[in-house]
Amino acid sequence: HSFELSYINYWKSLTLTSSLYYRRTNGVIQRITTPLTPTNLDTTLTTFENIKSASNAGYELIAKLSPSSILDLTGNLNIYYRHLDGDPALNLVTTSGYAWNANLTGNIKPFKKLGIQIRGDYQAPQVIPQGRMRAMFGMDGGLKYDITKTLSFSGNVRDIFNTRKFRSDINYNTPYLASNQVSERRWATRTAIFTLSWRFGNNLPQQKRKDKKDNNQQQDQDNMPDDAGLQGGGGNGGNPNGGGGQPAGGQQGGKPKGGAGLI
Repeated sequence: HSFELSYINYWKSLTLTSSLYYRRTNGVIQRITTPLTPTNLDTTLTTFENIKSASNAGYELIAKLSPSSILDLTGNLNIYYRHLDGDPALNLVTTSGYAWNANLTGNIKPFKKLGIQIRGDYQAPQVIPQGRMRAMFGMDGGLKYDITKTLSFSGNVRDIFNTRKFRSDINYNTPYLASNQVSERRWATRTAIFTLSWRFGNNLPQQKRKDKKDNNQQQDQDNMPDDAGLQGGGGNGGNPNGGGGQPAGGQQGGKPKGGAGLI
């Protein structure tokens, strides 16, 4: 179940999107840690279980600022209240608490051929079914350089400072014992990817290709005999010149200004 109310404000170089939301998930999947045997704390077993339900309610603010043609910034702030229902079958008690997360992405284009992107994110501590997840943060970076019209170089680094770790304080209770445990894990370490791209084929922009095709069609029509007199006038009139196609200058989709797809 999900409910959301949003409001958008536009200014010349700034866009703000404000949202109030409520989300509830039944049978949400969570990590559950228990001793491998009832009285042995040296070995634990972690499994994924469906707990009763989880709900989040909060406020989200998204801002995009474009102070100049070479720089744009996009920021996101999310403040919410999290509630997790207990599940006696898994020895889980009801828990809840406030948390927040934020991220900031900067796109820099110092000159036409070079684009740079830097992104940082932070997740504040939040409740989990068996305790509390500690804060987590990280930074990514990427760049793209057009060497020629057909050759470009790009590179990106995920988790530049190698700081993204899932760390939790886990409390579990059984009929036999109660214990605390600190858990630390990560999905991946810092990674770097470099790519050299060569574009081949017809590299003319789509609109220019369409205009060239229309010009060729017009020349062919101008060179055709006039059949109108042979048909006795009337007829179906033929297709309008250059009919259909996209509106003049139209682009489909496209990436946001500033090359937000570098990372």
